[in-house]
Amino acid sequence: MLDVFKNFKMIDLSEEVHPGVLKTNNQYYWGKHERRFEIKQFETATDHCFMHFVDAEIHIGTHVEAQAHLLGKGNSPADTPLETFFGEAIVLKFTNGEGGLGPQHFEKVKKDDIVLVYSDTYDYYITPEGGKALLDKGIKMLGQQNVAPDDRRAYEVGSDIPALTHKYLLGNNIPIIENLINLEKITKERVFFMGLPLRIYDMDSSWIRAVAFEPEF
Repeated sequence: MLDVFKNFKMIDLSEEVHPGVLKTNNQYYWGKHERRFEIKQFETATDHCFMHFVDAEIHIGTHVEAQAHLLGKGNSPADTPLETFFGEAIVLKFTNGEGGLGPQHFEKVKKDDIVLVYSDTYDYYITPEGGKALLDKGIKMLGQQNVAPDDRRAYEVGSDIPALTHKYLLGNNIPIIENLINLEKITKERVFFMGLPLRIYDMDSSWIRAVAFEPEF
């Protein structure tokens, strides 16, 4: 390993996805919503090697949403500057409680931070004021494990509650990562984070392999 990483512990933050018709792990607001992820193996006629067809909804497993997810147009993950997806990250953990996360919960966040939020339950969400505070601080990206980016009721069919954190961040080209895992294994408040999207044209979101490099000093 390069010397620059010799004093860092690598922590995989990505879900392992198994093919099938899956219930997304976003239990805190998706309920029984199912999403398809199917693969089919085939043997090539030329060299007789094996490949796979993939038929899937992109919002399964650890993935990053870009502006096009909100607007149906605009930047895709492939259009977003690559440096957006790696850099210094602050890890904020919320346990033994529930409720909305507002500006007071993000006081340690700095400009150009990647903000990773964790909860041990599905009872936390980011309030509109909290989402606006993250925008005003100039973060690079938001990632979450068990914390809803908006009030869970905003995702119910027929709801008139706007998903304002999505609007504030995605509308201003600040991506949102969903379905991270293992944030509870990080002991430091600040780490180096990397989660690179696939370079696929005109896709609203992308799967990523998210990794944290935690300093051991």
